[in-house]
Amino acid sequence: VWNGTNQGTVFGVSDSPVSTFVDQLPTSVCSATVRRNCMCMYLTVYNPSTNRYDINCNRASGRYVYIILPGANRVLNFAELSVYGTYQSTSPMLSTCVAPCTVAGCQAGQESCPSTPGAAGTCASGGCSRTVVAGGGGYGYVSSSRQCSACGDAEYIDSNGQCTSCPDTCTGACQVDSIITGGTPTQSSRFSDTQFPATIARIVGNENAFTHTAGGGQANPWWQLQLDATEQVSSVTVAFRRGACGSRSLLGAPLACVFDPANVPAGVGNQYDRDFNGTDDGTVIRVATTSCVPGEICPGAICGTIFRPQTGGTSVASYTIECPSPIAATYVSVQLPGASRIMQLSQVIVTRDVRASGPTCQ
Repeated sequence: VWNGTNQGTVFGVSDSPVSTFVDQLPTSVCSATVRRNCMCMYLTVYNPSTNRYDINCNRASGRYVYIILPGANRVLNFAELSVYGTYQSTSPMLSTCVAPCTVAGCQAGQESCPSTPGAAGTCASGGCSRTVVAGGGGYGYVSSSRQCSACGDAEYIDSNGQCTSCPDTCTGACQVDSIITGGTPTQSSRFSDTQFPATIARIVGNENAFTHTAGGGQANPWWQLQLDATEQVSSVTVAFRRGACGSRSLLGAPLACVFDPANVPAGVGNQYDRDFNGTDDGTVIRVATTSCVPGEICPGAICGTIFRPQTGGTSVASYTIECPSPIAATYVSVQLPGASRIMQLSQVIVTRDVRASGPTCQ
């Protein structure tokens, strides 16, 4: 047991950065009655078998999670830290626990869909969440049987994750399509009046064709899709031009075709197996309610940035960027920040949040 003055490790949760109270660490232990600015554990016992420690903070609330070695002269080293929380929401997908859950008898709203379709639902251990099977897959939650079951031929999965009858206007089946079709693609400039139009990126399965902005380079070139209606965008898949010229989507300079971003040999010795995250590097994906303007940085929320080549040896470098949460948008943009860059894309696929979309008849 290592519990001397300069020994042990303190884990805790706080509303303030640790530097503001390092000399006066919270001494209250996190519990059912103390859930803010508290100490999760004072670890004093070494685990020689795994050297792994699971710290229970008793659902304490705070903005900062800290690890401190108390003492005048110590060195902090650890290999991995994972932080888990309890999600709270007013969404219809979630409900509040009114009593401790038990596996034998869930109260209404406390069931949780299992990961295996058709398996019996169980009581959630903390959040009492009622969720859809990951990816939908035609399975919805059935409250009467507390199971995730296959929806019928004339049913679809609604926003609550339940099997619901198709609209009366449908004579048979209906579905909620995750891929957004249609829309109007544009780009900040053209290589020529007749070659490499923006529409090429919307042709599925054509890896050899690609869009092309001005051949001499352009400041902050972009490709943009104006959606036919406001959508809850959940992800964007972008495929670069096939071959060595695909490097232009990662490398800000030079404009030459340098390396194939779909097939970079892994290893420290390869100068291209790294992050391209400089000011003029990478590809930025945004969703917005207003259009891009040539030469300027596109507006909207950033879903993600592509900055690293792939090492798997695929035919084309393709990346799926998941937005942090579904975002209402009428424009989706792909942009290369920098003073002089060339954009070449072979495909862009945009998906919507199926829970927020109504069904269409098949």
